[in-house]
Amino acid sequence: MSRKKNNDQKAKESIMNLCTSAGMNTWFIAKVLGSPGIHYGAFHAEGVNIYKFDKVQPVLQQTNQWGNFSEASVDFYAQKTVLALKGVSNGCTITILEKGKDLVPLLQSNTNISVQIIERPWWRKILGFRSKTKWKMAVATIVYILLIGKVVGTFTGSGSSASTTSASSTVSEPAKTPEQIAKEKADALKITDSDKELLKKSYASFDTQQRDQFDKIKEKYKNLSNSEVADISTDFARLSTEEAAVKKKEAEEKAAADAKAAYKKWVDSQFSAWDGSNRYLVDLLKKNLNDPKSFEHVETKYWDRGDYLIIKMSYRAKNAFGGLILQNVTAKSDYKTDTISIISQND
Repeated sequence: MSRKKNNDQKAKESIMNLCTSAGMNTWFIAKVLGSPGIHYGAFHAEGVNIYKFDKVQPVLQQTNQWGNFSEASVDFYAQKTVLALKGVSNGCTITILEKGKDLVPLLQSNTNISVQIIERPWWRKILGFRSKTKWKMAVATIVYILLIGKVVGTFTGSGSSASTTSASSTVSEPAKTPEQIAKEKADALKITDSDKELLKKSYASFDTQQRDQFDKIKEKYKNLSNSEVADISTDFARLSTEEAAVKKKEAEEKAAADAKAAYKKWVDSQFSAWDGSNRYLVDLLKKNLNDPKSFEHVETKYWDRGDYLIIKMSYRAKNAFGGLILQNVTAKSDYKTDTISIISQND
């Protein structure tokens, strides 16, 4: 891993920890265009905080609250997303360098901001034509003409040689052309009718296969055109919110189940499988007996209080005069502190 990547990851983790400690519901941390250089945007439920990372700790540069804005325009480029926020008397523009498309459904489902996705003509989506800079478009035109000529020449030459050997060739499946391969890859990235049908459903009703399909839709979403994003963004935002809620509930249920299992294991470990005595209480009691070797366990009962046990044990042991007498002791065994203490004796 490069040092640059280490620094980037360190910055994001540091900012995420800072936001978590401040009680923010942080959606994600992404690089944004700063002044100067690269800064980091912490996008959260209340707004966006812009930080500069000085190799030691994040320094807050700017704070914007979603509640101060009523409109937003989003322009997607190949390597960036330009978010323009507008309020009654203020506005700001943030250039996001990653995860730009992830922000749109979050804004739509969690704020009152009216989001408009800017549409661009198809030719402005071609590399070299996006900025409308004349010299870039001229260079791109020359490069594309040369590439097209090379491709045409390649297929023309291969066609003539193939005709001389076709008679002796065995019948086989024709090789896919670069265009066919490119089309298949492009089709794989498109939102299908099946995807659109899935987006109308509730995430809570998804089976494992449908969850996998939605994961693939999320990957496709990152590469969609502006018009395709606009077509499904409402359903996508709703499902993303539902997914977060379902997974949070599942995580909480798993944590509760794990905690319950751990507690049961702790309870079971408290008592001897041989005579049912609490080994920790026996050890504690013997330290205070006149003759520890005379200890004889009779019976142990316990009451489970949720995070501690009340234990009552009957036993025989010699008193100060050497007589073997029946006695009892009541103790508390605490799960959280993993300690045991005597409450009373011979009551």
